[in-house]
Amino acid sequence: MLVLDTFFKYRANEITKLEWEDFIDKRDKRLGLDLDSSQLNYLLMDSLVGMYDQAKFILTIRDCYSWLNSYINHQINYPVVNQRWTRIREIRFQPEKFVFSKFEKILEAKGLYTLEGYLSYWARHNQSVLDTVPTERLFVLRTNEISKKTKELAAFLGVNERSIEANRNTHHRIAIKRHNILSQVDQSYLEETVEKYCGNLMGSYFIHIKSAKDVDI
Repeated sequence: MLVLDTFFKYRANEITKLEWEDFIDKRDKRLGLDLDSSQLNYLLMDSLVGMYDQAKFILTIRDCYSWLNSYINHQINYPVVNQRWTRIREIRFQPEKFVFSKFEKILEAKGLYTLEGYLSYWARHNQSVLDTVPTERLFVLRTNEISKKTKELAAFLGVNERSIEANRNTHHRIAIKRHNILSQVDQSYLEETVEKYCGNLMGSYFIHIKSAKDVDI
């Protein structure tokens, strides 16, 4: 994929910031989208905020337990065969930094990443959006409230509420098979790791969720 290949070059200082932003601008003009919901936009975020001062951003945030459980199921169900995506996962979950503890042997056996790797990324991803995008240009939307927030979202975007199809394909990537991996991890270690990396954000956006028991996973 062109975005990933160009991002890797930029990250390795093989192209300049000017060249990176020229690539982004040409991509934007070529696609001509009113709404761009690609997960890869996170890689472009700093530049998007600076380059397009009229652009608005929506951060869809899911509680860390549900997100982690879903991601693990997806990773097992759909093994990556593309080296680009393997590289992105390693950038995200930092296997060179985090080693498996004695409490997460099941993750290691399944070829997954550490809890610290996953959960530090969850926190880093969401917090960096909150820190980077100006408050007046950012709408934070909990995924479990999408269908309830269409009026507020429409007002933020300046569009008719009827143009927002909140229930269409919102869960089209639900895991075909669930593997119950998190239930096989030491729960005390899971909670400690969540608190270490995700405690602040979970306390701000999901105050009712105190442990994995409070989530249907």
